[in-house]
Amino acid sequence: MRKLVFIIAFICVALISVSSQSCLPEGITFTTQSQIDSFQINYPGCTEIEGTVIFESYEIDNLNGLNVVSSILGKLYIKRTAYPNLNGLSNLEYIGGLLVGSHNSTTQGCYINAITSLEVLVNIDSIGGDVFIHCTDDLYDLSGLENVKYIDGDLILGYYDSWGEFDPLADISALSNLTAINGKLSVVLTKISNLTALENINPYSISSLELLWNINLSHCHVLSICEYLANPGGNIWIGANKQGCNSQKEIQDSCIANAVSINEQCLRNYLTIYPNPAH
Repeated sequence: MRKLVFIIAFICVALISVSSQSCLPEGITFTTQSQIDSFQINYPGCTEIEGTVIFESYEIDNLNGLNVVSSILGKLYIKRTAYPNLNGLSNLEYIGGLLVGSHNSTTQGCYINAITSLEVLVNIDSIGGDVFIHCTDDLYDLSGLENVKYIDGDLILGYYDSWGEFDPLADISALSNLTAINGKLSVVLTKISNLTALENINPYSISSLELLWNINLSHCHVLSICEYLANPGGNIWIGANKQGCNSQKEIQDSCIANAVSINEQCLRNYLTIYPNPAH
């Protein structure tokens, strides 16, 4: 009887370890549909990928084989794709970074990237590394990132190169719940006209600021930017924007004119405990 109990217990432990485990500490690059379709066969029970996941193929048409993955400890890197969304990753709750789009250093241009939506990332409330979104052909908003409150790294939106290529991203309102980053804040987007979505970021969590080539951007006097410029913690690059945001002085003058400063109500945005609960 005792032997039978031991065997049953052993089987239960084995089943638990198989049903939920980590894998791929070195990461994985998907270049074929068959890799994705056979993922659960090749890596049984793997729900947590320890390394970086890269999608680099114009042939992949779905990610359904990855629907068991709940976390990616490395970066989620959408390098070049021909599929419009990431629906097969609907169970993701954590990623260690997000890179969407890729630059071709040889031709000084962007790779084709057909991503149109990030809505599959709606269950993620924090990102453990850099968020870099650029070289996107059809991504017009950041829907799906509404629940992200903390980014432990740079936040870089848009890109400009010598070929004059810009991102079509026009709506960043999904970032309105973001309260802190841990790195550089960079915005290079020709379509946006204001930075209201970034007003809740704690200015002390910004290490440097870059606002360049935002040719329609005229409203930069939001709390996070005003407070950072008043007490900068690092480098500042501002230029080639619309009047009102075309220099550090223009922005600071607008901050003063519109009385944008910390008050008792705004302090609530800064008194954030992360992670929550915490000791």
